[in-house]
Order: sequence, then C-alpha cells, then structure tokens
Amino acid sequence: MQHPIDFSVVCPVYNEEKNLPIFYKKLKFSLNKISKNPEIIFVDNGSTDDSYKILNKISNKDEQVKVLQLPYPTKSEALDAGFNLAKAKYIFTLDVDLQDRPDQMKKLLKKMKAVNADLVVGWRKNRKDIPKKIFLTKIFNYIVTKSTGLKIHDLNCGLKLFKKEVVEKLILYGEMHRFIPVIVNDLKFKISEVEVEHDLRRFGKSKYGNERIFKGFFDFVTTLFLRRYGRFPLHFFGLVGFIFLAIGMVINFYLAIIWFGGHGIGQRPLLTLGVLLMIIGAQFFSIGFLGEIIIYYFKSFKKNA
Repeated sequence: MQHPIDFSVVCPVYNEEKNLPIFYKKLKFSLNKISKNPEIIFVDNGSTDDSYKILNKISNKDEQVKVLQLPYPTKSEALDAGFNLAKAKYIFTLDVDLQDRPDQMKKLLKKMKAVNADLVVGWRKNRKDIPKKIFLTKIFNYIVTKSTGLKIHDLNCGLKLFKKEVVEKLILYGEMHRFIPVIVNDLKFKISEVEVEHDLRRFGKSKYGNERIFKGFFDFVTTLFLRRYGRFPLHFFGLVGFIFLAIGMVINFYLAIIWFGGHGIGQRPLLTLGVLLMIIGAQFFSIGFLGEIIIYYFKSFKKNA
C-alpha cells in the first residue's frame, strides 16, 4: 500500500548546475528526518547551463523527484507551476543555491504546528550576502512592512512552508513572489516566522541585479493597488477621473464666460487643456466601469461554475 505524500518541496532552478548535486543530497538527507513519503518538484525556469540535464538524471534515479521546465527565467511562475503540481498538504519552498539550508525545514514545521500558522517564513537574521544586497533588502523590507502593516523581518527568504489551501489562492507572476507574505496576509491567512541559518553561496552567481530594483518597484505598486482597489477599481479610477473632469469643466466654464464677454478663445492653449482634461477624466471613468464589469462577471462565472 502506497503512503500518501506528506510533504512537497518546490525548488525553482536557474543556472545552478554546480550546486544541484550537493543540494539534492542535502535535501534528501533532511527530508528523510521529517517525512515518510515526500515529493521534490524542481522547476527549471529557463536555465542556459546543464541544470535541466542534471535534474533529469536525478529524477530518473529517484521516483520522488519531478522535473518541470519553463522557457523563461521567471521565479514567480516557476513557483506557481510547482504549486499546481504539488500534492501534499504541506509545501516547502527553498532555493537550490545552498544558501537556504534544507536542514532548517524542521524549524518551520515545528513553528507551524506550535502556532497553527498557514504560512511560516524563514528569517535570515544573519545573512551571508554581499553588503549591497543586504542593504537593499533591508530597505525593501522596511518600505513594504511600513506600507502594509505586516510585521515580518524577511519577506524574501526562499525558505517557506505553506499549507495547501494557501498556495491554491495565490496568483503569482512577474516579481510577485517577493510579496508572497503580503498577499497571504491580505487573504486573511495566519503568518508566522522563525529564524533560520543562512550560508554563503558556494558556486555560481547571484541572480540579484539592479534591474530587479525597478521590477520590484513596479510590482510593489501593483501589490498596493490590488490590496486597496483590486475589488473596487472604480473607487480609484472614478476618483482620478472626477478630478480631471472637474478641473477641465472649471477651465471650460471660465472660457465660456470669456467667450460670452466677446473675447475669442479658439486659439487659446487653455481651451485645449480643458477639453483634454475632460476627455482624460471620461476615460478614467470608463476604465473603472470596465473593471467593475469584469469583476462582476468573473464572480458570477465563479459562483455558477
């Protein structure tokens, strides 16, 4: 009789050919201490080295290992694909760069059981990264936690433990994986954290680059918008539209008074501005209404499905 899968481990992989063999051995050793029948899901998200070949060799020897390959280097969609495949009630995530230590998974499991959390996030209190990365991450964590009110020290730690019902609610794309605790908190699930050990990178290069700062900023704006207006888009677009429309109407009303007074307004730039603001205002209203219609029909379809 085959035992049900008790733990799933989802591991995004991008150009980690030197780390993979060592990581796999460490992961298996740690899993055997906490699980009778785990599954390991490696998601190769666009590697250009031999990572995928190595993963296939591992999966051919170990029936507990599953391998997916995505054509693009997007960690959020790699996690999403892994979550869709995971079968266990409890789902770990961790990176394969050997900085997240597999032997720390037991700490997350113990914490989850102790406080009955739905998501437990690792806290790399003593990070082993370059000063620039640590500094930027601290700024990121400070801004996000202050903006959202979520009291988590380390939003971006790859080592996390989810309950299945949490990942079923997540929608990940772009750089949204960086805001998983914020999204989970908005979904009204219970979040906790625990200190974990963090190691230096042994092989390869960090995937952290300056371009991620800009991507992260735009995704942060998206997250804030969805938190406040995702269910009521007209509340945002309607307000902006009203402001533009009101300013445009005031300008045109002023010009109308001048025109009735016998002054020409056809060549005045202010007329163009007033008309333009009114058009922009009407467009914002239209976007808000379209958003409300989409949400309404989506909820209706979901309810009747």
